[in-house]
Amino acid sequence: MQLGEECRTCLFSSQAKRAQTYLDKEKVNEFINKIDALCKTFPSTGASPLLMRAINEIHKEVFSFPLDYSKEKIKYNKLCLSYEKQIEEIIDSSLDPLKKGIQFARVGNLIDFAKLTSIDIDLLDYFIKQAEVQEVDEKVLNSLKEELSNKTNVVYLLDNCGEIVFDKILIKVINRIYPHINLIAVVRGKEIINDVTYFDSEMIGLDKVCKVIDNGTDIPGTSLEDISKECLETIKKADIIISKGLGNFETLHGCKLNIYYMFLCKCMYFADKFNLKQWESVLTNELILND
Repeated sequence: MQLGEECRTCLFSSQAKRAQTYLDKEKVNEFINKIDALCKTFPSTGASPLLMRAINEIHKEVFSFPLDYSKEKIKYNKLCLSYEKQIEEIIDSSLDPLKKGIQFARVGNLIDFAKLTSIDIDLLDYFIKQAEVQEVDEKVLNSLKEELSNKTNVVYLLDNCGEIVFDKILIKVINRIYPHINLIAVVRGKEIINDVTYFDSEMIGLDKVCKVIDNGTDIPGTSLEDISKECLETIKKADIIISKGLGNFETLHGCKLNIYYMFLCKCMYFADKFNLKQWESVLTNELILND
């Protein structure tokens, strides 16, 4: 996807604001000046996850360590685990467990520190309570159900900490309804902002639910040109790909693989693109978007 001005401004603002909490103000100013120049000159053909990786490289250059969201990751993984039983009970009592699982999985996409400098716990609680009223495109949902009934290999591309708990719940629903499915979940290969790695999958118990592999990169998305050979082969062999989050959408849209995207429209660019209000949820398919 093309890198818009809103994306440049958003990434600059969130990372500059975070850096301002550091004590070494000389280095803080150096970092802010460098990422300001980077955000202004980064190629428009580069998706925002690639810009985020470049910001992380400057962070390592200036401060001698990468962006560190380890405390936030632990906090929100634990917080979202506290909702797990309650959400599973709602889904289990539903007439359409897959639809309910998707509704909850999508609102978990709120937890994104590339977009937001902090996540208000009351706001997260509100989004979770509102999950069931978020509309689901029935045409796309029925297509996914039909494919899950008739296909075998599914790849689930994960996104953020905390959010991974809701993905785990949805994966358990898929495993239960479609026991013939072979599902592989994909995490990032290295730490980058609050995106999920093996650490998160083990912390929330996803590795007990399905096979988990990493994509070999520190890009907060899935850039097919950059991911590991194993991950690329896994994705290409998949009958169905379920993709969470805007970073995955931005790096994959246009690839013409059979991808079902799920995310929140966190900015007006995506709200306008899908004719929704900001913060409403999307379920769509790559092949439908390319019709």
